[in-house]
Amino acid sequence: MLGNFYSIDGNLEHDENFKNRAFYYGDGVFETISFLNGNLLFLNKHFHRLQEACHSVKINFPSFSLQELASICFDLLTINKIVDTARIRIQVFRKGSLGYSPQTHESQYLIEVFHSNTIFQPKEEGIKVAIYEENKLHFTTWSPFKTCNSLHYILASNYAKVWGFEDAFLVDSQNNLVELTSSNLFFVQNNQLFTPPINSGCVEGIMRSIVIHSAKSIGIPILEKSLKFNELNSVTEIFATNVVRGLQPIRSIKGFTSTFTTEHNYMTKTLWEYIKDHLSHF
Repeated sequence: MLGNFYSIDGNLEHDENFKNRAFYYGDGVFETISFLNGNLLFLNKHFHRLQEACHSVKINFPSFSLQELASICFDLLTINKIVDTARIRIQVFRKGSLGYSPQTHESQYLIEVFHSNTIFQPKEEGIKVAIYEENKLHFTTWSPFKTCNSLHYILASNYAKVWGFEDAFLVDSQNNLVELTSSNLFFVQNNQLFTPPINSGCVEGIMRSIVIHSAKSIGIPILEKSLKFNELNSVTEIFATNVVRGLQPIRSIKGFTSTFTTEHNYMTKTLWEYIKDHLSHF
């Protein structure tokens, strides 16, 4: 063991488990899957996005198949005695140790399950959202995916917390509202549904794709467009989307004097009911 000791918070340790490139450099990607009513929601979509994410950062995809991944997740849920609702996090990171230049593109993965009582439980009264402008989003080959380097979202979340808000918008170089810390953005203007384009730097969310598909299925016109702060006066509905909460109405925005009356969110409610009624189709 000589030479393999290190100090954590002043304590000498020699456990090697955390010493990997995900810890050192954020060299990896991840997915969060919701478990509800005995089902791994949208597993096929998560599996394929994880494949694309690995490709974008030049990490070889793990050897598990879709069916093998499902089996691992169900085994973990069982051994952790979770039978109702949960979040499942799948993290894939590059093998190797110190040095920016990778020694290999082979991967390792970590899968964890967490009991959660927020699955598909949006706050009906809406949430209060700040606007984080200190650091800007921009498009990269990996920005559509969830990577292990999440400092941008951490700092935006901290900003919201400090100012007493529940979430925060992230902006691009033109100060367009692009996404929230863990959600995509949708808004309604003149009975038209919009969402910011992927090339604005937002994550290509699973629930985002489901909302777009659902809107087209029920005849709601949907287009990609950025949202500027000075356009908020013309917005009649605004909501955030992710696979944990679902469709989360937004009630108020820092610096915008008006509030959005979430009880009249016809388009938001119509889409949300359609998605819940057609879960097995996705």
